[in-house]
Amino acid sequence: MVRDIYLRADGNSEIGIGHVIRTLALGKMLSPEFNCTLVTRFGSDFLEREARKANLEIKYLSQLGSHFEEFIQMLTGEELVVLDNYYFDSEYQQSIKKKNCSLVVIDDLHDGHFFADLIINHSPSAKPSFYSCESNTKLLLGLDYALLREPFLSYATKNLAPKETLDHILICFGGSDLQNLTFRYTKDLLTLTEEMGDPQVSVILGPSYLHSNTIREISQRNFQIFKGLDQNEMFNLMTKIDLAIVPASSILLEIIALNKAYITGYYADNQKEIANYFSKLNGSYLGDLRTGYLTQHSIMESWYNKDEKRIDGLSPERILKAFTSQFK
Repeated sequence: MVRDIYLRADGNSEIGIGHVIRTLALGKMLSPEFNCTLVTRFGSDFLEREARKANLEIKYLSQLGSHFEEFIQMLTGEELVVLDNYYFDSEYQQSIKKKNCSLVVIDDLHDGHFFADLIINHSPSAKPSFYSCESNTKLLLGLDYALLREPFLSYATKNLAPKETLDHILICFGGSDLQNLTFRYTKDLLTLTEEMGDPQVSVILGPSYLHSNTIREISQRNFQIFKGLDQNEMFNLMTKIDLAIVPASSILLEIIALNKAYITGYYADNQKEIANYFSKLNGSYLGDLRTGYLTQHSIMESWYNKDEKRIDGLSPERILKAFTSQFK
C-alpha cells in the first residue's frame, strides 16, 4: 500500500512563501512513491497552480490558532507528517509522535530539541553537532539534499560554462518582500547601470508584493518588471541572467544550481547560516540587506569571482531513497 504524506506548511504575504515552495519541491520528489498532500492555511491561485505541477493535493485548515489542534485531529497514525515552519516546536512534534505518525522536520534554525524521525536542512554549513534530537533521528544535511524545484535541479546536472560578459542582472527578494528591499536595490542599480554599459535588469516581484506601482514608476528602459511568475516562467528567466541580487534563501540556492554569479546577504535570522557560509566564498556579500547597498565594485567583484559548481542536481534521488528506506 502506498503511504500517505501530509506536508504541513503555510505561506502568505506576512510570513512569506519560502516554506511552502520548498515543501512543494519535496512533495514533487516524493510523489513517485508516496501519496502527497499539502496541508496549509492560506490559499491562492499561485499555490493551487504550483501544487498541481508538483502532483500534490491540497487540504486547508483554519487560519485561526485552532489550526494546530485541527491538524492533529486529522491524523490517524498511519501518515508520515512533514513539518516546515518555526512555530512547530518540540511540544507540537511530540503531539504528532503520540498519534503514532512518522515525523520529518524541514529546519534551518536548529533552536530546540527535535523529536523527528528525520531532519532535512539543506544549508551547506549544517552539521550534526548543531542538533539536539532523539538518538534514532536521521539527518539529511547540506546541498546534497537541496530542496529545489525540478527545473533547477535538472539544469544543475548539466555542465554549462558561465558567459564571459555581464549583460543581464536579476533582482528578486521573494514572494512578499515585507522589507521592500526590491525598491532599495532597484534604486541602487538605477545609478550604476549606465556606467556598466546599460545591462538588462529584470526585477521579479512575488505574488504578495505590495509596492508594484512604485517599482514601475522608477524603472528605466533597460529595466523589466515581472510579477507572480510560475515555476517555468521563473526558471526560463533565471537561465538567461548572468548575475543575481538575492537573499540567502532558497532562491540563492536556485541561482547556484544554475551556475550564475550572485550578490547576497540576509534580512532574517533563518538566512544567516547560509549567508555566512557564502560570505566566505563570494566577495560580494552585503551582510544585513536592510542596511547594505550596491556599488559598481561589488557587482564586478561578484562577476569576476564566480563560485565553482556546488549543487549537482541529484538531491531528489538521495531524498527519495532516504524516505523509501526509512518509511516504506
